[in-house]
Amino acid sequence: MKHLSKYFKSRKKALTFLLRYSKRKFSKKAFHRFRVEVKRLNALLQILHRANPKFDFKSVQKAIRKLFKKAGPIREMQLEKDLLSEHKLLDKVPDLKSKLDKEIQKRRNEFFKSRNLARTKKIKKRFRRIQKEIKNQKPLEFTHFIEDLWEEILLMIASGIDPVNAHLLRKKLKIYQYSLEILGKNNFPIHIPKIEELSSLLGAWHDRDVFLIRVEAEDLIAKVSPDERKIFTGFVESIRQESAEMFQAIQTKLAQIQ
Repeated sequence: MKHLSKYFKSRKKALTFLLRYSKRKFSKKAFHRFRVEVKRLNALLQILHRANPKFDFKSVQKAIRKLFKKAGPIREMQLEKDLLSEHKLLDKVPDLKSKLDKEIQKRRNEFFKSRNLARTKKIKKRFRRIQKEIKNQKPLEFTHFIEDLWEEILLMIASGIDPVNAHLLRKKLKIYQYSLEILGKNNFPIHIPKIEELSSLLGAWHDRDVFLIRVEAEDLIAKVSPDERKIFTGFVESIRQESAEMFQAIQTKLAQIQ
């Protein structure tokens, strides 16, 4: 129980801090950290549910899910600005940058409106439920969880990965990584270096694919001002090429893991 308690205390401390952190100081790094901490907490909840199917982990997730979802679009637009900066184009599309900043601010306001005292109290109440559940756990079930998860990952890889199910693979790998962290990496040193490399590749590809999905779903090129459309169109094509190259690298890495 030592690993679980230590892991949970870290998640509780981080999320409690972020739930009361100043709106003015809540940077893009804070939004990213908030989403990562929620994902780490969700990995713990899945382990607890596997050990005790009667543990209602979904009701615990529900308390924080709305905030997590509201932080999603903010993170996506921040990533778009980061990609533009990487390509040294952000200053060349001032109108687009201004629109992104305004939309991010709008979404920020919605996020902080939902991050109210009532929701914070509800989340803290769910934290007490998690702590109680941890005290009742049996270590043997954790071994089964992580072994079964690895088998699921191998089965996915063997069945073939395409751009659609690659997102699901990325999620499972993240849960696997967090589970190793929860239970202590020394206990389950299964393919850790390869998993970390693959997860990093999938993360970089994911950022680009999410952007490309937004481009199509929201018809972003048409919304860019005529003066900046050529630059933005070229940028989209560059990201599309990077995404394809990264996906090929992912396939190469997957062949090494099987």
